[in-house]
Amino acid sequence: MNKGTKEVLSDVLSRRRDFVKLIIAAIILAMGTAVTANYITSFFNPKSNYLLLIGLAPVILVITYLSHAVVKHCSKELKIEAILVFDRKTLEHQRIIRYSFSEEINRIFDSVFLENNALKNHWYSDLKKDDATIIEQKSIDKETEGEEESDLENEISTKNQEKVSYAVITALEYIPQKGSEITDSNKFLNECIEHSIIHRISTHLSTYFNKYDNEDKYIKEYTRNDLPKILLDNRVTNLLSTPFKDRDIFTKFNIKKNEDEEIVAIYGSDGSQFTKFDLTLPTRTKVTRTRSGSLKFENKRILLEILIKNEGFSQSLPIGFEYNYLGIDGRHATSTKQIDIEIKTYIKPWSLLFNKGWNYHEWIDSLILDLERFGCFKSFIKKIGWDVQLTSILIGNNRLKHKKRSESNNNTSNND
Repeated sequence: MNKGTKEVLSDVLSRRRDFVKLIIAAIILAMGTAVTANYITSFFNPKSNYLLLIGLAPVILVITYLSHAVVKHCSKELKIEAILVFDRKTLEHQRIIRYSFSEEINRIFDSVFLENNALKNHWYSDLKKDDATIIEQKSIDKETEGEEESDLENEISTKNQEKVSYAVITALEYIPQKGSEITDSNKFLNECIEHSIIHRISTHLSTYFNKYDNEDKYIKEYTRNDLPKILLDNRVTNLLSTPFKDRDIFTKFNIKKNEDEEIVAIYGSDGSQFTKFDLTLPTRTKVTRTRSGSLKFENKRILLEILIKNEGFSQSLPIGFEYNYLGIDGRHATSTKQIDIEIKTYIKPWSLLFNKGWNYHEWIDSLILDLERFGCFKSFIKKIGWDVQLTSILIGNNRLKHKKRSESNNNTSNND
């Protein structure tokens, strides 16, 4: 089935409306042009000034309408829904194999924890709070032990009855808390996520602009020295992009390179890593951070903002995914965080008057597609065909169940 065939009627009706609008605009434009032409031919007639106003009005109206039809598409927003899975007790990150976002975060965690104990302690700070809560809960349970013993007779009387379990679903209105403090662990996680996005953007831009000459005057490579504010705001990016010569963890390696070579990344078997911080962009592009915390790329033609939202929402994993794909056995053993990556793009309307130079800005389209493949969990589930895989697992389990039952019946009949 071709893409879009599910919306045949709505697509045709939309095109019909556009066609009707175009016909009406053409008629109005033709009438205005005719009146304006009549004014030009009767230029020396003193009463013809009215013809100019009557003729220009519909022309300006059509031009305004068509301009608005283009300008309203200059601004677009996209939200990529990513997830991260953690062990509920230990807060260890559970790597989802082949899911690029999860694998990248897993590498970042390993590298940072290996080299920086302070950031590691920030992440596990919430675990200490959870431990305190558990201890408090145990003391409460101990205090109520006498009350439980008083109900022993009721428990014995219902011991042989069938146990019934219930799944309770509740709905709560989410009210964002303004000015609420971000915990150290959440701040560290946000920095890890942002670093993974920055690294993805850097790799994508390097690949895209690799086809251009290094001496191209319309392209500039921004390094650590050009964007110190970004590094100061993100400790993870600052740590992992610090030159390997200035980091103790790499002193045990004898890394050599030729004079005409440049080391852009190092990945150690112990989990250590170095990634060069660079952003190849069109000249006069400003990279800043807004008050809301988003990364902002802006020049005379385009504006791109990327905002990471980690608001503490949990996300349900697909049925059977936790046990069969992650290999985790145990109910409620994991905690799943929903991470929203919001992307806003804006093409400045006046820049549409320029016909040349757009090839230096087409990286935005390919970058958005790359980030969606990188982070969208739904796309990952679709890519691995989880629905089909789960069906195969269920069929296999039922076959195994029937086989065991048949073998058990055969053994019973043989014993008889």
